[in-house]
Amino acid sequence: MNLKPNLRNLVVIVATFATLTLTSCGGSKSSTPPAATPTPTPTASLAGRIQKGPFAIGSQITVNELNDTLGPTGKVYNVQTSDDLGNFAVASKIGTHLVDVVGNGFFMDELSGQLASAPIQLQAIVDLSVNSSPTINVLTALQAPRLKALIAQGNAYAVADAQSRNEVLAAFGIDPLKVSGLTNLYSMKINGSTDPDAVLLAISSILSQMAHTAAASKGSSIPAELSSFVSTIANQLTSTGVLSNASILAARQAAAIQLDLAAVRSNVESFYASKSVTLVAPKFEEWVDKDGSGILPRRLVATTGLVFTDATGVGAQQIVTSNIVTVSGIGAGIFAPVTVDASTTLIKNNVAIVGSASTVQDGDTLALQITSLGYALTNTSTLQVGTSSAVWHVASKPLGGTIRMLNGSGLILSNNGTENIAIAAGSTTFNFVNSVANGATYSVVVATQPTAPAQVCSVSGGAGTVSGTPSNLIVSCAGPVTGLGFTNQTGVNPGAVITSNDYTVTGLGASIIANVTVDASTTLIKNTVDVVGSSTSVIDGDTLALRVTALGYGLTNTSTVTIASSSADWLVTSKPLGGTITGLVGSGLMLGNNADVITVAAGAATFNFNAPVPMGSSYNARVLTHPASPLQLCSFAPNQCASPAGELNTVSCGVASATPSNISASCSNQSALVYGTNGALIYVDASTGALHQDSSTGVMYLNSMTTDITGKFAYLATNPVSGQFIDSYTVDVRGRLTHTGASVSGANFMFDGTGKFGLASTHNMMSGTNTFTSYALDTLTGAMTSTGSSLTSSNLMWHPSRQFVYAYTPPATPGDGTWTAYKINTITGIFEANAITVVGNAWGFVFDPAGTAAFISSAAGITSYGINATTGALSVGTTVAGTSVTIDPLGKFAYVNVWNTTPPGSWSTTSYTIGTLGILVNPVTVTTSGSVLKFDPLGKFAYDLGWVGAPSTKTLTTYLINTVTGALIQQASVPTTLSNLTFDPTGKYAFDTSTKIDAFSINQTTGGLTPIGVAVPGQGITFDPSGLGKFAYVYAPSPSMIGDGSLQACTVTATGLVKVGTPVTIGYQAPQFDPSGKFLLGTATGGLTSYSIDPTTGGLTPNGATIASVMNISKVIPAP
Repeated sequence: MNLKPNLRNLVVIVATFATLTLTSCGGSKSSTPPAATPTPTPTASLAGRIQKGPFAIGSQITVNELNDTLGPTGKVYNVQTSDDLGNFAVASKIGTHLVDVVGNGFFMDELSGQLASAPIQLQAIVDLSVNSSPTINVLTALQAPRLKALIAQGNAYAVADAQSRNEVLAAFGIDPLKVSGLTNLYSMKINGSTDPDAVLLAISSILSQMAHTAAASKGSSIPAELSSFVSTIANQLTSTGVLSNASILAARQAAAIQLDLAAVRSNVESFYASKSVTLVAPKFEEWVDKDGSGILPRRLVATTGLVFTDATGVGAQQIVTSNIVTVSGIGAGIFAPVTVDASTTLIKNNVAIVGSASTVQDGDTLALQITSLGYALTNTSTLQVGTSSAVWHVASKPLGGTIRMLNGSGLILSNNGTENIAIAAGSTTFNFVNSVANGATYSVVVATQPTAPAQVCSVSGGAGTVSGTPSNLIVSCAGPVTGLGFTNQTGVNPGAVITSNDYTVTGLGASIIANVTVDASTTLIKNTVDVVGSSTSVIDGDTLALRVTALGYGLTNTSTVTIASSSADWLVTSKPLGGTITGLVGSGLMLGNNADVITVAAGAATFNFNAPVPMGSSYNARVLTHPASPLQLCSFAPNQCASPAGELNTVSCGVASATPSNISASCSNQSALVYGTNGALIYVDASTGALHQDSSTGVMYLNSMTTDITGKFAYLATNPVSGQFIDSYTVDVRGRLTHTGASVSGANFMFDGTGKFGLASTHNMMSGTNTFTSYALDTLTGAMTSTGSSLTSSNLMWHPSRQFVYAYTPPATPGDGTWTAYKINTITGIFEANAITVVGNAWGFVFDPAGTAAFISSAAGITSYGINATTGALSVGTTVAGTSVTIDPLGKFAYVNVWNTTPPGSWSTTSYTIGTLGILVNPVTVTTSGSVLKFDPLGKFAYDLGWVGAPSTKTLTTYLINTVTGALIQQASVPTTLSNLTFDPTGKYAFDTSTKIDAFSINQTTGGLTPIGVAVPGQGITFDPSGLGKFAYVYAPSPSMIGDGSLQACTVTATGLVKVGTPVTIGYQAPQFDPSGKFLLGTATGGLTSYSIDPTTGGLTPNGATIASVMNISKVIPAP
């Protein structure tokens, strides 16, 4: 048989035989060695079977002739099973009476009733003179190695066969002396009817159960595990004849307990029936130790004395024990199996048995024990002893109770709204008919009150769950009292002691005494005296009051007072956990207490939580979501517990007690959102300037941030290790960023003029070019979708409107290149090239402030162009001599620097009025240094600061600008040491920022500069954002130029810069201001610090703690 590779090891005993082939009578194949060996005279027939369950048709059978010492004679017979019952026969006579028979094939598994998934191999050593119709089975396979070992030790075959047989049976806890009619193992068969046949089927089934359990545990095959168990047991028996392997013994015992006896019997009998064979399986159950007691056999015999007395009227879920019966009729020295159903406990000789199986013999006592079912239900327990059985019934009583003082007729009681029973007048008990199981609920109520006379009946203990505790249902009927009631109270402080109003008992009738009860948590006051306990008796005229201690926040004490059949509730509700709130103008504030979440309306002055907080329980009030529109941050006081890092006091903790919580919250507006390059989001308090870090996770590697015109979306340029990317984010009402999942390559991002398209730029380090790619922006999600259009150039100039872009194409040889105009399509976002190109160099491209004209430098000079407002196309205006051009701040005039050859090396500047389409008119030329002119903010004066003359002298020349023509009218020209001029926003003062900050007043008629005040150390100056130039902030780097520098606040006055306070530490990043202009934001190695700007002096005062994690600012935007 061609076995799969993983099945080739599934053998129990591997025998080595001669390999030469002989042909024997009847067509069976045999082999003989090449040497001349005397051939025994055929003497015996062989027709047997191979069974685990029966082997399938076509299973291979190999028969080896053996001598008296079990050595092979060399003659081998090969046959196959002829049917699915494992039968086989050798057609020729066998030359020896001892043979070794080995079978290999698929078998019927007793546990499944199906053929196994893989073949196994079984072996038997048979004396054909004893039995010429042997059965090869698992027991013969276990015996064969041991039998050979005993023969090898010099034992006669008969002695060795008997000894090894007994040892194999002992390995499964079976005493051979107790097996009736025992001969040899190969005479057993699972389809027989004798005691030995029963032993074979029992052991075979136990081995199958062991294999099934092991295969399920290991994920292996059942045949492989079966072969492994047989091999392991056989190997151990071979040397000692004793099975001592603890794990095998444990598996054997567990398998016996687990074995489904009924299933095995059914499978075996059904299999034979499917092969048209009627079979009653042998009584293998007698040889299976189902309770692990070690008692075998346990005979299936009839017993007497099994009579139990049924029990009735038992309470629900009660433990009930039967009468004791004494077993008889089994026979002396014989044990019989005993089983009960799983819900019944078996008591044997006054000891409860673990599990549902045991053994008994005559004289043993048995009793049964169960837990009764619910109301009106019957337990049925079945006891099986041998072949006899007995049934014990335990019936529980119905759901019912007692009735007090029922005089009227027509009372109807209902249970669970599904069963109604009518109660006759004068009844003292009641019972429902329908059953109610253990664990089920019941709810008994009065469905209809009695009349004639009219009464009010009530049910106590009417609702519950069926359990071992009696239901104790009581129906009480009485005439009702009148006016019973108490005034409810609300808004009570937790822990407060509250007393109700008085009630005077009326309506009982003369001389009628009624019982009054209250719940245990309420104090009953009768005639102004506290009652001990929760009940007393009353008559008409008595006064009653109630007293309770209020529960925790948001809880209600419900005190129920019952007088006869009348009752009333008194409700005392404590105020909810809450507090006051100030400054709330935004919407969306969400507060939480433990699992309770509330939303507080804009403008609210108080808040209350919904969930109650019992006395002694902790509350944990906290801000979950700060309000928006406008953005505010809210905090609590008192704050007895830690808040999240960087947050305000957003948590208020405590324990509900009689001491008021006094929680108060306050909200403050925020003026700005600060995004650090480390991804942190910082809020700037609009009143104090204090910084508070949001607890959300920011965006790492942040280089720059651009927001769309709606403020709903942000586009962040990041620079992680893997490259440069533009990512889109949604911006919520708190400024928190949520990634949309969209990401494109790019180092910078800008919007076109419509805001509908985004332009991402990338720079190619190898070619020195920049590529701009156009993306459509989703107005709902902010996602970026490529338009498929991009533009690459070594230099790009963007029109101020962002509607047009001008790309420079360098020449093939040194000289001027060309500029091409592109329009960004407002519908598609595609770059649309204009057919007209103009000549120019790469660095000389200037727009006027209005974007109506462009000025381009080339070898021919400076050419002005008008810009088509629709297409961005350039139309030629004027070409004038010059090398560079500067446009005045108002965009009215152009100033062109000209390198003169006469005298050589001299410069001049020609002023022009900028006309329609950029045409340059009204030229006026003056001699200058060639430096870029500096203009005051109002466009009244120009300053030429450079080297003139030969030898050259550093000179400051002041010009008055003709307001009509733009002509430069020289006012003064003096030597100077100034290097870099800057102006205050009002145009009243100028400052030199070379190595220190020198201040000058500007003559408003001539533009002349007059030194004022004392120089302030520093190399940079920043003015407050008011545009009034009231305050200046002077930056001075560290002396070593490494690390943090300092920032000095100054008041700008007519007498110069007046220093205010001491300098503050600041890093290389320029200070920034919040949108209100009230606060300055400075970063340093120590983090981000907010400073209040003194409105009078401009002095800086730190606002609270520094945010240490933020050492650079990426963007500051107004708070939403």
